[in-house]
Order: sequence, then C-alpha cells, then structure tokens
Amino acid sequence: MINTKRITISAVSVLLAAVIIAGWILMNPLGADAANVTTYSYNSDTPFFNDFWNNYEFKDDNSIDRWFDTLGPTGNDSNFASLGTTTYANVNGKTVTVDSFNRNPKDSINDPNFGEGMLIYQCIQYKAAHPEEDLEIYFASYRMSVTAAVCVNRDSRYFGYMRSLFEEEYDEHGFVRISFMLVEAARMGIKVVILPHLNSYAQHQTSSTSPYHAKKNPLYYSAYFSAVTRNKPCYTSYAPGKKVSNFLTLAQPGWDVAERGADMQHIKTCLVNKYLDKDGVAHDWGVFFTSANLDELDYLGRNGNTGSQTGVIITNHEEVYRVTKNYVDTICRYLGEDDVTEFRDMVRMKQTEQFDLIKAGRENEIPPDEQLVYLGGENDPYFEMYFTPLPGGVTVWDTTYNPYCRYLSEMLNADEGTPIVFTWNMPYNSCTTFFEYTFEDIICEAFHKNKNPENRIYLHFESFSAAKYNDLVVGRDLGFKAVNTNLNLYLHSKDMILSYEKEGVRQYISIISSCNFGVAAFWYRSNSVLVIKETPENHGVYTTLGAATTYGAITAND
Repeated sequence: MINTKRITISAVSVLLAAVIIAGWILMNPLGADAANVTTYSYNSDTPFFNDFWNNYEFKDDNSIDRWFDTLGPTGNDSNFASLGTTTYANVNGKTVTVDSFNRNPKDSINDPNFGEGMLIYQCIQYKAAHPEEDLEIYFASYRMSVTAAVCVNRDSRYFGYMRSLFEEEYDEHGFVRISFMLVEAARMGIKVVILPHLNSYAQHQTSSTSPYHAKKNPLYYSAYFSAVTRNKPCYTSYAPGKKVSNFLTLAQPGWDVAERGADMQHIKTCLVNKYLDKDGVAHDWGVFFTSANLDELDYLGRNGNTGSQTGVIITNHEEVYRVTKNYVDTICRYLGEDDVTEFRDMVRMKQTEQFDLIKAGRENEIPPDEQLVYLGGENDPYFEMYFTPLPGGVTVWDTTYNPYCRYLSEMLNADEGTPIVFTWNMPYNSCTTFFEYTFEDIICEAFHKNKNPENRIYLHFESFSAAKYNDLVVGRDLGFKAVNTNLNLYLHSKDMILSYEKEGVRQYISIISSCNFGVAAFWYRSNSVLVIKETPENHGVYTTLGAATTYGAITAND
C-alpha cells in the first residue's frame, strides 16, 4: 500500500509554501489568478481533445514566437515522430515493434520525450474510442517540468517539436502539456501513477515573457497535481461521480541525499496498456524507456542539460510491460525516507531468486505480479529487461547477473579473427570504481587481442585517457577509431552498442539504459537496463541508434 500521508500535500500547506517560495497562488493548478494570465477553459463534460479540435483553426505560420521562426517542419509523421520502427515477428506469439529516438545536443527534434508525450496522448485516444475499457498509465521521471508540452496535431508545422507552455494547458498550434494530459487521462477514468523525483534539484524555467520567470521549487510540481486532484471531477461520460483523486496517484519518494537520494530514483519510463495509433489501429503494451530527464525545457523544448538523449518505445511485448510495471509498483511501496535500504536489498534478493529460477527452467514458479527481471527465452531471442540495484557482488566481474559484464566478456572472446564493433557513450564516469576500470581494461584488451582492419570503436568516457589506444593504427589494426576525440561534446545518452561473432553467428547487441556509471549505477540507484539482441537479417535498432549516436562508428551498411 502506498503511504498517502507521505505523498499528499494539503491545500493549506501547498498554498502557504507556494506563497512563501514564489509568490504564486496555486489553488488554481496553473497559478492563473496570481499571475493574471488566462488559462483555457472547456466544458466539464467534454474532454480537452474534443474542445481542442473543435475550437481552433490551426495556424500554419510562424506566430508562436521568434524562436520558432528559424525552424522548419520536421517532416516526421510517424506514429511517435521516431527515427525509425523495427519489427520483430513471433516474439512469444506476438509481433513486437521498437521505435528508436535520439536527440542531438541543443537540437529540438527527434526528442524521445516527444514520443513519450504522443504515447500518453494516443492512450487517451483509445479511451475515447473505448470508454468501457480499463486503461492505465505509469509515468516515472527523475526530474520533470510541468510546463513541458508536445505538439499532437499532425497537420501542424510544429508536429515533432516540444516547447514549454507557461500560461496555458494547450494552445492553438497543437501543443499540449504532458502533465495536463496525465490529469485529463485521470478525468477519463484511466488509472494514472506518477513517480517523480523531486528532491534532487530545484527546477528552472526561463521565459522572457512569462510571469513564471522564476526559480521553481519542487513543491510547484506536487502542488500542480495535488490541487487538480482535489478540485477536478471526472467526466460523467467516463467516470460519473468520481474525482481525479480516484484515479491519479502521485507517488513521491522521500529518499534523501544521505542515501544517495539525489540519484536514487533515476528510472525514466512510461507505460500504457493500450493506445490507438495515427491510423486508428489499436495496440497493446506500449513501454517507453529513455536517458532523458524532462526538466528545464526552453521554448524550443530543449532539455536543460543540453546533452544527447536516447529512447525507445516497445509495443506489444507483454512481458517487458509486466516487469516494468511491477518495478514501478515496487518503488511505490517503498517511498519513505527509511525505506530505501529495504527497497534496495529486496530488489537484489528478489532478482537473484528469479534469475536462478529462470536459468533452471522454473520461471513458472515466479508470481507474475512479482517478476522483476526478464531474460527472453526460446520464443524470444531478442529482449532482456533488468532493473537496478542488480544482484551479484559489486567487486566481482559477474557475467551471470550483470548484462554489461556478460556481453563485454562475449566480445572479448569473440570468434578469432572476426571484426568487432563497439560504441559507448558513458557520461559521469570517474574511472575510480572496480566496474569502471574493469570495463576499461576489458574493452582495451578486446581491441588489442583481436586486431582487425574492420574493427571499429567509438568511446566517450569522461575522465578516461585515450592514450591506451594510441598504438592502434587505423587501416591496419582497426578501421575506425574515435576515443574521447571531443570531450566538449555534451552527452546524456548511455547506450552501449556492440557487434561481434559468436560461434559463427554475428551478434548485434544494444544496451539501452538510464545508468550513469560508477558502482552506484548497479548498487544504489533505480535504473532500467534494456538489452535488444538482433540478428544479421534484422538489426534495425542497432543501426538506427548506432548511426545517430556514434558519429561515424556505425553506419547504415555497418
């Protein structure tokens, strides 16, 4: 059970805190009365998208503001405005798709958070088409801005872009706040669980025209949702007589800095059990994973840390959906300041037991609502799903429980004489822990042990010396080398992408994670680690993410 006492802020305390901190009156969730700005209103029995589509003639001009004047249409009308979609047939009897995203530093398009916003919006569309069905949205973010908005209008020249909306919940150009959509989903009777991390840093929003030009305390976030939760009724055509509070849960961890709270709740994911795509086709089990925080957005929707961001949306994979939902539910049971150690130890212990059962062929003994790890199987050679803290020790090279150790070891022992390709963007790496310097040694040994003019490496490690690779000559020992060639390049994606041959079959491995590195990535923090293992016939994620994130190491034809 979630301790509602810990996560509910009373109306009085929210009002007083907000007035003291920022001078805002937050009983209106957007602070409109205090700021003397206009918010959009709509009929209480009409969901926002009906009002939205019926009352606006969408403009195809440059009138948003001067920043968008320099931007052209993205030209991306795909389901989530992704870089591409990879399809996997007959995965546990289903056809699974993966949409891949990468937003380059200081860029405004191909943002994984845009795909996340569209996933939420399309879940709402499914509910509108099937009001009798039970839907759920699970949203977890390390840091988030309530002003982050995505353009959901596919006919708008701004489709594919994000921006901050300070005074409005949605606008005439097709932008809708993600936070507002979460509340609207609850008003339609969709179960919404929001797991934010608010203890890390105060939020910043900048706007030369907005009355919200201020340093925002995390209370602004919780006040926004708690005020709406108290005051908004559900739509009578979906959930008559109910309030948003019957469907929306704000589960805020109280883990403090002393327990590495600044980084502990670090998972960034979103799940919807059903959604309706742009062609009106229904889909099950959409799961979003990303390296991207959702904070400090400017008017172009660029994230405040300016780093490259990676993400994927997996559709129709029931098992990945289930274990991710179980993990978020588990965090929601351990929200108190003193709960983090118990949570950490329990996750390690439960995953250890489940690993061993799966390896022994006894996966059916794991209760479905408790499973926290997925290792694929005979009918699914592609996907694995892990969550940290990982089991196993932090001072041993553990190829059983740690996928990084396992796949790096396989690369080191690849078929003799066959080429290897390796890329890794590792931000916040100190090169001082056992795992960090062991990773370094394994990678370096692999390229020195198995020299080949077709080998390719792109390696970006903070605090890492490239001198270990100076003796490897391009054209003789390897075909491409970029090791810390531009340390000014802002990174926030964490992908490890590698290819090697094992027993005569080429492997294409993508490890997509929210992990910054250091021992805490595995031992303290709450992170997702998705492994996608592809084949010579079908390696779309490897190629798409590799080409987008590694600046020449991986190209379309390998």
